[in-house]
Amino acid sequence: MKDTNLNQANLFHNFKPVKNSRDFAYELIDRTYETHESLLRACLSYMSTDDVTDMLKTNECLDCFTEAYLEEFGIRNKGN
Repeated sequence: MKDTNLNQANLFHNFKPVKNSRDFAYELIDRTYETHESLLRACLSYMSTDDVTDMLKTNECLDCFTEAYLEEFGIRNKGN
């Protein structure tokens, strides 16, 4: 049992997270090749309006606005 725990600890210690395109985008900002605003604009332009609405809902960005105000933008916050 003790050897198993030691092997698991070694696996975790040697774990290297896989870099992905999200990491690359952060790297572009960190190295100042892109600004936060330019990358945000690129993401919003690329995403569908349904994707943007889902992202806003998931990150609880719509909760402080009235339904009437959100409907001006075609957003339904309550329900799907």
